[in-house]
Amino acid sequence: RQMCIRDRDVVALKRRNGKELWRFHTGGPVLGTPVIEGSVVIVASADSCVYGIHLRKGKELWKVKGDMPFVSSAAVRDGNAYIGGSDGKIRCISISDGTVNWIYDGVKQYIEATPAVTREHVIVGAWDRYLYALDRFTGKLDWKWAGPMAGVLYSPAVCQPVVSNGVVFIVAPDRVMTALDEKTGEVIWRTAEHMVRESIGISEDKTRVYARTMQDSVACMDATAKEPVTLWKTFGGFGYDIGMAPPVEKDGVLFYPTQRGEIHAMDPLTGKILWKHRLSTALVNPVFPRSDDDLVVTTMDGKVARVIVK
Repeated sequence: RQMCIRDRDVVALKRRNGKELWRFHTGGPVLGTPVIEGSVVIVASADSCVYGIHLRKGKELWKVKGDMPFVSSAAVRDGNAYIGGSDGKIRCISISDGTVNWIYDGVKQYIEATPAVTREHVIVGAWDRYLYALDRFTGKLDWKWAGPMAGVLYSPAVCQPVVSNGVVFIVAPDRVMTALDEKTGEVIWRTAEHMVRESIGISEDKTRVYARTMQDSVACMDATAKEPVTLWKTFGGFGYDIGMAPPVEKDGVLFYPTQRGEIHAMDPLTGKILWKHRLSTALVNPVFPRSDDDLVVTTMDGKVARVIVK
């Protein structure tokens, strides 16, 4: 199955042929991405609710009501869903029955990004300048960090952080990539070399961090180094691009979408472009690869497509 969004609905499509399997109606626009854990689809809506939906039947299993609309997506780990809301609260919700295990309410602005969830922490940025690291089990604040630029428009609020061996990597509208110590929130390094913005991903083995830059290129950084080390940088010819969809590596191929309707595939070790495919004239949303030659994508003009590489 593949989940997609249309208006206020969550729609399940058969992966093989795109046939609609079921449709679930919410009370507001769905701006985030559904996530599946076991037999439950977790999705948030601008009707201020997070829903648990039965994967096969498309029926509501539970609903959690927030105080303001949700524009974000959940992250899941060990039977729990973690999600931030426009009400400035971060919630941990039991996927089995919708019980809210804890709520952190110390955020001063709305949350748009999907959290990164590690063994110890839930890490997410908000539009109040700060990146927050919460204890995953209690919701207690361990640390928060803000960059040196004072304006809230420089907040690390859109990218989903990536984490490797105790280091948190983020990019933000200040055009700087930052590496932080997961335990303390202290800066390990920062670099403005590549004019990054809000698109960041990590390799399957957690040794490389990828960032799509604002102008025509993708940069690969060493995730194991104690200082900023660029492994490669490739010109992609996709023009000015401030989309937030991350580069995603799957089975030895790096995929990333562009603002002008393309999907690019690269060798993650060398940066060599393997192929490009244009789906639309509109922005392509995050790519979901099943393997190195089979992926599902959606576009901002309403298309859902399965792409098979031959």
